[in-house]
Amino acid sequence: MTPLEGLLQLCDQIGELQARNPSTDSEASASTRAQVLELRGRFFDELPSLREHGVASTLEDADLLLLALLFHRRLAGASDPLTGGSLVALLRHAGFTRTQALGALGPDGRLRMEQWLYAQPQPRGHEPLDTWFSASPAAMTLFWAPGWGGDGDAEVAVEPRPYRDEEELLWELFGWRNLCMSRAESLFPPEDPSGSVSPRFRQLRQAARSALVLIRRRLQATPGGRGYRIENFRREQKLGVDHLLVVVHLLFSELVEGEPYISALECLRVVSENRTDLFAKRDMIGPKGRLRRAGIVGAAESHEFSKALATDLTLSDWAADELLSGVGIPPRLDDREIDDFLNGDE
Repeated sequence: MTPLEGLLQLCDQIGELQARNPSTDSEASASTRAQVLELRGRFFDELPSLREHGVASTLEDADLLLLALLFHRRLAGASDPLTGGSLVALLRHAGFTRTQALGALGPDGRLRMEQWLYAQPQPRGHEPLDTWFSASPAAMTLFWAPGWGGDGDAEVAVEPRPYRDEEELLWELFGWRNLCMSRAESLFPPEDPSGSVSPRFRQLRQAARSALVLIRRRLQATPGGRGYRIENFRREQKLGVDHLLVVVHLLFSELVEGEPYISALECLRVVSENRTDLFAKRDMIGPKGRLRRAGIVGAAESHEFSKALATDLTLSDWAADELLSGVGIPPRLDDREIDDFLNGDE
């Protein structure tokens, strides 16, 4: 297990503890706290990003775990900030006291003083419990940055291979979507949908995350990749990771599987990284979510039910046309390929 994988797995466990029992379970928290202490030697100290940030390596365990939880949340596709109260609760499940958590989030704490955290105090709220928190870009790069492979034992990071064209990107998004579908099937097995998550689910969740990270790294390494039509569409429509996953799921359900209409509940399961997401992300798929409000996704309203998610969804033709408009454009050649072409085959 790489340092980053171990860190994300711990964040998964903390989130699952919070979902199962919002009030702190002392026995479970003690076990998680032991893993947090182990992180200092096994994961935190081995992350290549932390090794390159001398100041960051002196942060307390509570500080680093707070930033890791926010990084984990961003990786899951959530971009909205968290309240201080929510972060205090998560740290409690990791065995930290309320005073430790409040101190880490307070205005005089290092995270805010050194701008690892962005804070949005509320006019009538209590500091820091009602303050909204998000991690700064510098904090995000503590755990992942372009060029880092996430493996603490690697001496040299392997450079990602650029995309040759947009069609190659689309097929890699298809592979990511399939991993997310397998993750959903493993998270909600028909034989025991309410049981504990399986090791296979954890593996699939990590595989889906790694696939998405690789896609983003390859795009960054691709000359002109930012100008790909699908990337323009994502930016113009302000789509997060979960929005993009729903769009890709509907696109390939129609083109590959011949199913132009997919139930809203299936889309919700596909974007769920844990069982709590099944409740937390419900509004994203509903009529007030960005995709349906913008007309990117249409709904075949059911006459039998009036519930918001009792419907089938389909990708609008105009959105599909926009996503596929870059396919068939001649590939961009980098300097090495141009030199090979001019010099001829040897």
